[in-house]
Amino acid sequence: MDHNEDASLVESDPVADLTVNFSETAQILFSAGSVVDTLSSVVDLAVATIEGCDFAGLFLIEDGLVSTPVHTDPIVVEVDALQHLTGQRPLSRRHHRANHLLRRRLEH
Repeated sequence: MDHNEDASLVESDPVADLTVNFSETAQILFSAGSVVDTLSSVVDLAVATIEGCDFAGLFLIEDGLVSTPVHTDPIVVEVDALQHLTGQRPLSRRHHRANHLLRRRLEH
């Protein structure tokens, strides 16, 4: 390997790398099909690309009911249920406050 080949291996264009990553992610997400398939792709990508992420899931709140329609492992559903029971759910306080503020604005 000559000096020029060494230099090309060391030098990396972070913008080009990011562009490739976004392009690959977009292709995966847009090829998924249904909403559930797309959300499943999101959680799979999270585990594959986020260092230290062993499991992932998305919870949805619809009509005040919380569900975890997509997850990479059943433990995610168990953790979500425990967080819900103990009131320690991520964003639960913010969600409650946002709903309260929205209701107050709609009443006036």
